Amino acid sequence: MGHKKGGRNQAKKEPQAVPAVSKSPKKSEGHSIFSWLIVLALLGAWMSVGVVWFDLVDYSNIVGTLGGIYDADGDGDFDVDDAKVLMAEKHKEVEKQKEDERSKEPSTREIGQKLKSALKEQLRMIHEKIEAKKIAKLALAEVRTILAREEEEKQLILAAKKAKEELEAQELKERLAKEKAAREKAELERLAKEKAEKEKAEKERIAKEKAEKEREEKERLAKEQAEKERLAKEKAEKERLAKEQAEKERLAKEKAEKEKAEKERLAKEKAEKERLAKEQAEKERLAKEKAEKERAEKE
Repeated sequence: MGHKKGGRNQAKKEPQAVPAVSKSPKKSEGHSIFSWLIVLALLGAWMSVGVVWFDLVDYSNIVGTLGGIYDADGDGDFDVDDAKVLMAEKHKEVEKQKEDERSKEPSTREIGQKLKSALKEQLRMIHEKIEAKKIAKLALAEVRTILAREEEEKQLILAAKKAKEELEAQELKERLAKEKAAREKAELERLAKEKAEKEKAEKERIAKEKAEKEREEKERLAKEQAEKERLAKEKAEKERLAKEQAEKERLAKEKAEKEKAEKERLAKEKAEKERLAKEQAEKERLAKEKAEKERAEKE
């Protein structure tokens, strides 16, 4: 800002030196040209400072524009080589303009008026840019204040929202903990009930299996007893039948023996009778023969 005030004061003071000319017209014109050259030099320096200080020119945009408009070496950007070519062409254009101005030979007063008008226009534009910069800074400060206020309100809203979320999270955590405890309790009760039911069912199954085993054992013992009785009965029956068969065989044997003895006795008796009969017949024959013999002898 200090540079701006100094430049403005200088710009205001320098034009006042223009009227202070000598009495001769040639000296007045020479001083006027010299004064305007000094003013232009100071204005150029001040404008350079203003451009750099207030960032009035977008150099990247200018370089990009120059690269798009003028590219001497065809590399796609505006570099030192392009600038050299451009400066050479500019120097030619300046020399040409100087020759044109010399050929036209304008008057010194016209040049002074043009320089003065150009200077006023440049000063007006710079003043407008500076005022616009001030307004922009004020607007930026106001915007920053509004943004800071909005940020503070946003932070408060976020803090309240965060506190609400933390409270809701805590409530949710407690509710979930209660639900979890209730689920765990219900699960424990269900497991205990299932365990009791399983134990009861297991006891009933064991009792049923025991009763079934006892019934099967009784049936087995009854079957074994019946089998034993059947076997004993069969054995007794077999023994009885065997005894009866033996008795029958004995009786048959005895009968056969008796029949044999009887046959033998009868045969013996028959033989004895036959022998006795034979002996009797022999005796009778002998007696007859004897009698006949005696009768014969008697005769």
